Amino acid sequence: MGSEHSQQAITGPRFRLLSWFLAVSAALLLMMAAFFHAAASIGLQLPWGQWFGSSFTVQGIDTRRLEQRLARRPDAETAAQLREAATAILMAEPLERSAWRAIGFADRTAGEAQRSEDVLTAAHQLSRRDPAVQALLIDAVVGRRDVAATLRHFDALMRTEPEAREALLPRLTAVLGDAEARRDLRQFVRSDNPWFRDFMVVAVPRVRAIAPLATMLADVRTLPDDANLRAHYADVVTRLVNEREFALLRRLYPKLPGARSQDMASFDIGQAIDALYPPVGWMTVTEVDFGAEIIDSTFPGGGGAIEILADPLSRGTVARRLLLTDGRPVRANWTMVDRSGNRDAMLMLRLRCLSAEGTTESANLMVGPARGTMMGPDGCLAVMAEFIAEGGAGRDPANALVDRLSLVSGPSTRRATR
Repeated sequence: MGSEHSQQAITGPRFRLLSWFLAVSAALLLMMAAFFHAAASIGLQLPWGQWFGSSFTVQGIDTRRLEQRLARRPDAETAAQLREAATAILMAEPLERSAWRAIGFADRTAGEAQRSEDVLTAAHQLSRRDPAVQALLIDAVVGRRDVAATLRHFDALMRTEPEAREALLPRLTAVLGDAEARRDLRQFVRSDNPWFRDFMVVAVPRVRAIAPLATMLADVRTLPDDANLRAHYADVVTRLVNEREFALLRRLYPKLPGARSQDMASFDIGQAIDALYPPVGWMTVTEVDFGAEIIDSTFPGGGGAIEILADPLSRGTVARRLLLTDGRPVRANWTMVDRSGNRDAMLMLRLRCLSAEGTTESANLMVGPARGTMMGPDGCLAVMAEFIAEGGAGRDPANALVDRLSLVSGPSTRRATR
């Protein structure tokens, strides 16, 4: 995927945010490198100095001091001295990557941008484990506005130095709003990427709108899977519902690990009981004074049923789930198997449209016929089904068992709308 964009420069107004983000990150890394380099040159080993590895202290003292001086106050004479000293090292040790890095640093300071990048690329090919090389290459590719290459060096830096992720990942989330940056980021959504899980930890609660992140995930063929990632995917689903991004939810949901496409449209309790990403699938509530539980159906092959309990004077939503439809009107059917409680106890099924306006509510299911039916709102693409229970006044709790609950698409014949 990266190859599709790595050879082209990205220009125009949309690059300004990316350029700012990446340049600030590169500058921060170079400032930290110079600081820890200075500490190492006087024999002070700071704990965070290891963030930039040991390559700052493996060279002779002359090159260390020259790099320190050049980082603090760039000038052509120091750059030339550093290049000469590092070249001498390479004469004896051709594979010494820190010497290659020093030459690249010197050339960069001397204004030889292309030569500096060529030398730094050679150092990168010797080893990806020199964070300073990655920082200098980030600075180089930002200069020519190559977002894909910049992200590759960010990837290398965060793989070799996990401590860098805390500083870099929040900045990485800032580019999710750019479509081309998202395409370049997709290549890093892999199970073998050690920083992808940390990225999700940072990105899901941090982004202002969840749609760009969800779009990137939906565009990936196979999403990484583990228990922690499933929890983050569930948070993405919750935010998509809260932000009314139902078309995007319909596209992403089937790709989530362990998800089933039928969970989006199946109203049957038995088929949707074990959905992993609520509210797609039934969510039951268990409080001190009211709650619900999914149990086996009392009918052969019936799937599942919802058992509901509400103490006197209690009221609340005891079960809910989201249903994604094609916009055709829907009809809910159920059978009340058991119901008991105070005279004014109440149980109601509410079908609330989230994609538009409209709500339908059943009559009190604690009284009346055992079998019931109701129509949902017309033209609704996302329906939230909710059971609301009220214990009423008295001494006894309200109990109800709702079985054979299903939803059928069909023409609207009768509706009770509030």
